[in-house]
Amino acid sequence: MSSQFTHLHFHTQYSLLDGANKIKGLGKILSAMDYDACAITDHGNMHGAIEFFQEMKKSSIKPIIGMEAYVALGHRTQRKYARSGPNAFHTVLLCENREGYQNLIKLASLGYTEGLFYGRPRLDHEILEKYNKGIIALSACLGGELAKRLRDGEEEEARRVAKWYSEVFEDRYYIELQANGLVEQDQINPRLIQVARDLDIPLIGTNDCHYPTRDYAEAHYLLQLMGWQKKVTDPGVRPLQTSEIYIKNEDEMKQAFKELPPECLTNTRIVTDRCELDLVNKKYFLPDYPVPKGMTLEDELVKDSEQGLEERLLKLNILYEWSEEEGKKKRTEYFERLEFELGIINQMGFPGYFLIVADFINWSKNNDIPVGPGRGSGAGSIVAYAMRITDIDPIQYDLLFERFLNPERVSMPDFDVDFEVEGRERVINYVKQKYGKERVCQISAIGSLKAKGAIKGVGRVLDFSYADADKIAKLIPDDLGITIAEAMEKQPLLKELAEHGTEQEQKLLRSALALEGLNSNLSTHAAGVIIMNSPITDVMPICTQTNGDGTQSMYTMKYAEDQGAVKFDFLGLRNLTVIDRAVKLINEHRAQDDQLDIALISMKNEETFQLFCRGDTTGVFQLESDGMKALIQKLRPDCFEDIIALVALYRPGPLGSGMVDDFVERKHGRQKIVYQHPMMEQVLEETYGVMVYQEQVMRTVQVLAGFSLGGADILRRAIGKKIPEILAEQRLKFVDGCAENDIGADLSNQIFDLIQKFAAYGFNKSHSAAYALISYQTAWLKANYPVEFMAALLTTDINRPESVVKLINECRNMGIPVLPPDINESDLIFTTHSGKIRFGLNAIKNVGITALNSIMEAKRSCTRFKGILDVFSNIDTSKVNSRVLESLTKSGVFDSLEGNRKRIMEGMDEVLALAAAEKSMVRENQVSFFDLLSEEEEEKSRTKLELPDISDWKQKTRLKYEKEALGFFISGHPLDPYVEEIKALGRIVTTQQLKTEEKSFNNREAVNLAGVIVNTVIRLTKTNKQMAVLTFEDQWGAIELVVFPKNFPAVESFLNTDDPILINGNINNFGDSLNVVVEKITPLPEIRQERAALIRIELPEELEQEAVQKIKKVFDQFPGGCSVSMSVLTEQKCRVNLKLQEKVLACEELVNELDEIIPLKNLSFRYAASKEKVANNFREMVNA
Repeated sequence: MSSQFTHLHFHTQYSLLDGANKIKGLGKILSAMDYDACAITDHGNMHGAIEFFQEMKKSSIKPIIGMEAYVALGHRTQRKYARSGPNAFHTVLLCENREGYQNLIKLASLGYTEGLFYGRPRLDHEILEKYNKGIIALSACLGGELAKRLRDGEEEEARRVAKWYSEVFEDRYYIELQANGLVEQDQINPRLIQVARDLDIPLIGTNDCHYPTRDYAEAHYLLQLMGWQKKVTDPGVRPLQTSEIYIKNEDEMKQAFKELPPECLTNTRIVTDRCELDLVNKKYFLPDYPVPKGMTLEDELVKDSEQGLEERLLKLNILYEWSEEEGKKKRTEYFERLEFELGIINQMGFPGYFLIVADFINWSKNNDIPVGPGRGSGAGSIVAYAMRITDIDPIQYDLLFERFLNPERVSMPDFDVDFEVEGRERVINYVKQKYGKERVCQISAIGSLKAKGAIKGVGRVLDFSYADADKIAKLIPDDLGITIAEAMEKQPLLKELAEHGTEQEQKLLRSALALEGLNSNLSTHAAGVIIMNSPITDVMPICTQTNGDGTQSMYTMKYAEDQGAVKFDFLGLRNLTVIDRAVKLINEHRAQDDQLDIALISMKNEETFQLFCRGDTTGVFQLESDGMKALIQKLRPDCFEDIIALVALYRPGPLGSGMVDDFVERKHGRQKIVYQHPMMEQVLEETYGVMVYQEQVMRTVQVLAGFSLGGADILRRAIGKKIPEILAEQRLKFVDGCAENDIGADLSNQIFDLIQKFAAYGFNKSHSAAYALISYQTAWLKANYPVEFMAALLTTDINRPESVVKLINECRNMGIPVLPPDINESDLIFTTHSGKIRFGLNAIKNVGITALNSIMEAKRSCTRFKGILDVFSNIDTSKVNSRVLESLTKSGVFDSLEGNRKRIMEGMDEVLALAAAEKSMVRENQVSFFDLLSEEEEEKSRTKLELPDISDWKQKTRLKYEKEALGFFISGHPLDPYVEEIKALGRIVTTQQLKTEEKSFNNREAVNLAGVIVNTVIRLTKTNKQMAVLTFEDQWGAIELVVFPKNFPAVESFLNTDDPILINGNINNFGDSLNVVVEKITPLPEIRQERAALIRIELPEELEQEAVQKIKKVFDQFPGGCSVSMSVLTEQKCRVNLKLQEKVLACEELVNELDEIIPLKNLSFRYAASKEKVANNFREMVNA
């Protein structure tokens, strides 16, 4: 029997941070309540429509697709209402039929593209009049226009609104009543009934469902606060108002509405019966690819691929050095494979897809946008290779077409394409121009509250301190996809907090459990682009991108494809940018007829494999982690096939299974290679008998059991899905096939078990091969052109300071000097000069592209700047303002013209004024005033332009400003003067070690770090105690430090120091990121003052006697217990060490005074005791 009531106002988790009804499993919940229909009416969007439709259909419940729209007060495009005031009313819209669905798509889309205001996609009366056919409208909740007008005392306006809706939605408009326990609702219901009676408009009852059961009310309230970005303790935040807006059964609804007109509930049945909509789709909306008149898509594909393969074979002949006879055989082999693939592609109806992909990829390549060699199983297609969709030879590396497109299992092909990061948007814009921007969009992605995110989010609204909420969140193990419930089983402390913690802690975990998994935010799919043969909004709704000005499908990828969208993946890969920039730098110094083509490099380059064997793979794609470096050194690869295997093997499954160790041991002959059957050798020989690839699974069942490769792919998929019935069927087929080759049932079953085991770890060889090619190319560049390669890496990573620090250190290890930016020598990006790398001007902060372009233009017009005034006179100071010039000065860009940066800073206003005066003397077709003077007169005139005669900044200040301007230190590091101190303190852990070896550090393990604090954030705990989060940096990178309240008073005075410091702390690695809890901070100058036993001064050769006397005076100013020795250069050019009688205090003031006389690099300190003793002494001092 049909239920007499239907929920027609119903919010799912797609009402982001408001709806708490998960769609998955909703059908069972409604069926258990005997409902046979339900609506979905999420706030302003249709994100969940298809998922809801499918979920309802699984439980034989009629899905009613709708939306609770926001309707603007005035026109949807107006943007002048205050954020705090109402700028839109609610209206529930339900699809009556297919026409209504199409109109709702238009409305939902226009709400975003034309009406978006403060995050709300708004409609207005104008477009409701245009797109209302097939849509039923309800007046909505207290936020509806009718209810709001009545509450505000606007009786006549309320009636006008009701009449307008009833006329526009003729016989499809209902005045909505709710019985939700809100006082305001009880007060307004009689007035709504009166309007309905007076205007003869039917009533309808809803419960505005937001969560599944009454128990969820409190968690839902906290969810709303998360959406509003409020805390329970914030002024003006109202407490929980009702716990009634859950999914009530029919009896509960009757009870709630017992005082209201009975037709409120029975009318929901009428509406339900009126709504009929089927969203099952079996079509693809593939865009139309233009072909010449008289040709079909199939003809065009055959022509282009045959022509492309001819061009490929010319290059392969050079690359592989085939003999004439080999070349003929290979040509036959390649064209036979091409003919086979073309037959399948055309038979399955996908020639257009290949032509479209080839078109935008070839446009990219022809427009200097690097494209990856392939990604995923598409690299197994010779047609794709011939058409330049992919760039790795599938026949050479035995890559299987059937792994990509299986003729025995019809599904849409799917090419994933990597583009250079900066060019990706250009490619998308090209596609929009070619097919029409209304037919192209990106795809929505919906983020959800994961375990840690739910705890942190709830903790924030409950006003937990950052530290307290973070501490609880970090109890969640760092396992992918783990839930809070699973974490409680693994982490007893978390369970203890949930059951016996404080009331607030229990509330936090209880609420987080309830909210975990709910949708939380809208974003854009990282790669997916939809291209259709008609406007997207003819098929599905769109919304605006959260970042950028484009559009994206309102449906997420799975449901967009379900509705016929054809998805193309446009991914950005920074390593392609690196390769492209490196090749361009290399070709700048090569003749036009000798330009490097990265596609034609030897795959047997000795220097490259030596680099692999050394594990020297920092910067090499996919191979730069410490674990991978260790594996490479064990494997010692000597052929490209080994690199393909490395990419496939370095994953948790294979590493944990022992197969990686087998692979290494067998390669080096330390373990015997065993094949379960001799016929398997031809398949597994290249991987030493270890089944590494999915393609090897397919080849094995083909060779042993006579499967077609299409059938083998079906078996591979069946193993992956682990469905017992299908696996049993495939096993029987395999055993029967093996019997045809005289392989007994026992052995064939053993082999099937082996296949099952390895298939769980097997990787797509096509993907491995394509990515291994990028790995090889980057390694080849590093091995053969290290300077250009590192310069390209630095340019690509310029906005990632920590990476730049790491790369600069890598350059130092490689013996490559990295020179600071220079006004005459630098280009925009990092460049190479005589085996050195020069910083680019785009590395300097606060210097925008307009200023940079102006500087580059001035550099082109003036061959070389001769002095500071020359620079300032030639640049456009309206574009290169004083703030930009300050950043340039701090970065050291003018050092070659004036090494004293402080003089430039102090004299900048005067120089700018003089430069402006000179410019004002230049008129069109006239020469500069200085051009009228002789060289001698000009020189005399310019002597008046002297900078202030002052000393430069101390090294510490120079470095501070350098860091401010560049984001990192380049000419030195604050730790450089303290090398001896750091050595003397025993084991100092580097930030690099903490990050790359974090698993080897135990939680709460004591560690010492030396470095500088580069950022300090002070926070208040819930009890109003101060704590701090610090960014701490050494020469190798940065890491987060935390100072908890108990230690804050003791270290507070050091939190803003510029001095290098020593941190004594404990490892905190509960969660997905490691940090250090600070116990003690000691400035390194203080350690030097306490512990230095000897100061050694190396006197420069050219130092005058007067300077020596100055040094002695400085010693007299700072008496102490530290001995002094001087290294003096004799007339015979020998150095003699002289121990002085004076003893001094090795304080920072002493060092600063000496800095005025001699370079700091000539000053060093020694410690008399052993390192261990000094370290022990220091620990005693720290613990005192």
